[in-house]
Amino acid sequence: MTLALIAPGVTLGLGELDAVDGCGAAVDVLRADASVGTFLAIHRALRQRKVLSPVPAAATDQEVEARRIAVAGLTTRADAFALIATSGTSGRPRLVELSHGAAAAHAASSNAHLVLDVDDRWLVALPLWHVGGLATIVRCRAARATVVFDPPPPLGPTWVDWLRACVTRHRITRLSLVPAQLDCLARDPRAAPPWVRTVLIGGQALPPAMAARAIAHGWPIVASYGLTESFGMCIATPPGTEVDDSVGHPLPGVRVRVVRGCLEIATPSLASAIHGDRTVPVGEWLRTADRARADGDRVTILGRADDVVVTGGHKVDPLEVEAALTALDWVRDAVVFGVADDRFGEVVAAAIVLEDTWATGGIEARTWAALQHLPRHKRPRRVCAVARLPRLPNHKVDRIAARALVSKSPRS
Repeated sequence: MTLALIAPGVTLGLGELDAVDGCGAAVDVLRADASVGTFLAIHRALRQRKVLSPVPAAATDQEVEARRIAVAGLTTRADAFALIATSGTSGRPRLVELSHGAAAAHAASSNAHLVLDVDDRWLVALPLWHVGGLATIVRCRAARATVVFDPPPPLGPTWVDWLRACVTRHRITRLSLVPAQLDCLARDPRAAPPWVRTVLIGGQALPPAMAARAIAHGWPIVASYGLTESFGMCIATPPGTEVDDSVGHPLPGVRVRVVRGCLEIATPSLASAIHGDRTVPVGEWLRTADRARADGDRVTILGRADDVVVTGGHKVDPLEVEAALTALDWVRDAVVFGVADDRFGEVVAAAIVLEDTWATGGIEARTWAALQHLPRHKRPRRVCAVARLPRLPNHKVDRIAARALVSKSPRS
């Protein structure tokens, strides 16, 4: 029997999906946990062209009701499939309206790029209420590949053991991770099982050094770029190629251009509208907030335009400083941003996670001295050592929370 889903204590064959009943509500607001119920709700919406709006698995009754009220007040297009909240890494989340046509286009382009087929098994390790997790289900349903649910523990050594056990027990061939998860995996010295075909990385910038560590252990890394508004991955490195500071090439059917320094995308998988304080239709081209460089069909993301730090009249790219920090042998992870300053307007600041053997004393002076190769305006003047970077439920760094930590911390 060809399986559609493997979950704790449950297997579901492709043939059994034909017996699934239809949706009741006009918009199905569901707590999107890794369960059979969530999988079937997504399947029903795809097959019967219904609309769903997933919320976090741990959402309270009040939060679920608030989403119901929010979506009930929206006017959506006839082809609407999903109303997804953006991650909110830099501000207030909005609801992005994705269509059934966009879902089909995403599945076609991504499956062609990855060569996903019925023999594949994809472990879902990303939240299903964000586009990264939802897109996995969409891709697998289109390719008739098997979805595997197995609730993970928190990130750390036990998470790596869980992941390796899942990959072995279920013969997982594909998985999607964000860099924070890959960092844990890349630090584990054990070799990857030979049957794994793709470890798809997205959500934020992938440090080449991290990718190199994972590849050295045999993990087949594919770096990708996408947004909720593009139904996730729309640019990616070809499978089996080296990962550098770019995010690869546009997928089939995707067009890109750089206008006034920022990336613009045109693809059939674009959102129909973005619902916030007002509804904004999405046209043929989506202008992103990501600074980029395009060399032929190769795209390099240079960081978000709204994350640039302007200090004393100089513009500083946080990604450049983050790369310099994580290249230090005593820094495990870092996030860089600007904080207000009376003299310079704002100054470069950083929250860093130290390797276990390093103490926090004199961290600002030590960091300033270690980054002598950077111009003075690029070196962090405020540094806070933290046990872990604050993260959103999808494991992206919460820059707003990190900035608050540094602003409130005493000078070292």
